[in-house]
Amino acid sequence: MTSKKRLAICITGEMRSYEKYKETFHNDMETMFGDYEYDLYAHTWHSESLPIDRSPFTETKSTDQTNIWTRLCEEDPFSAICMTSGIRNSQEYKNALAGEGNMVELMKTIAMGTYAQLVSTYEAMNMAPYGYDGYVKFRWDISCRYNPSKADMIQQWKEHFNKFITEPQTLTNTDANVLIAGDVIVKSNPTGLKAHAATYIQDLMLTFSPAAHTKMVANNIHMTLNDMAWKRLLGIHHSHELWSLYFDYLGIAIKSSPYEIVGWNEDNRDFEYLKTNKKWEI
Repeated sequence: MTSKKRLAICITGEMRSYEKYKETFHNDMETMFGDYEYDLYAHTWHSESLPIDRSPFTETKSTDQTNIWTRLCEEDPFSAICMTSGIRNSQEYKNALAGEGNMVELMKTIAMGTYAQLVSTYEAMNMAPYGYDGYVKFRWDISCRYNPSKADMIQQWKEHFNKFITEPQTLTNTDANVLIAGDVIVKSNPTGLKAHAATYIQDLMLTFSPAAHTKMVANNIHMTLNDMAWKRLLGIHHSHELWSLYFDYLGIAIKSSPYEIVGWNEDNRDFEYLKTNKKWEI
């Protein structure tokens, strides 16, 4: 009898509506990953409460989100912060420039909004030990887009996902790669960096091959981002474009799945800070 492949499911970011949808959340785990043996590793921020019931999780952890500012942006924020047109045109930024607002607090808010998912993913991935056949980055605030009328779609996704887990190099010609569940949008390349440097990546669910996981956890996230900032590799980019810059820096290839299997929970767009992030284009 062939043993099941093993997955580490790494839950990241702010918990938001998890407690409200936790039954659906864990049912989705079974719908999507029930063909595998899987363990749940979860990270969130001190500003959030960890799950009331932690029994489904192998390990949970929270850290201080302000470390993003103190360890990356405080000394030279304009090299590290993605100064999008949305920020530069915002009234908050104009007020701060005119001395009518707190520029430091504004920069701190922008930094945390820009880098939080990337740093949280590193923290969750760092909890998951070597030895799994795949490492899935999954957000607290999303769910599976499954209904009976789309049974064929989820079966096709499962086949595509399983091919990545069993033979990751066949999709990208390298063993260090990430499978993205959703859009990969190639934009213009004003930076002069490599071809996918200005690629927009949806970060709802990312699946890392073991080699990609190794590359990520072997390189401290704060040191990596500091080096990227020092080399002026961050620039004027959306937070979703930072993923491709980061993967490019680590030598990790990206592959998009044609099946958008996950989406936002219905309450998610009501969060005020999400509206602010969208306005600022971060």
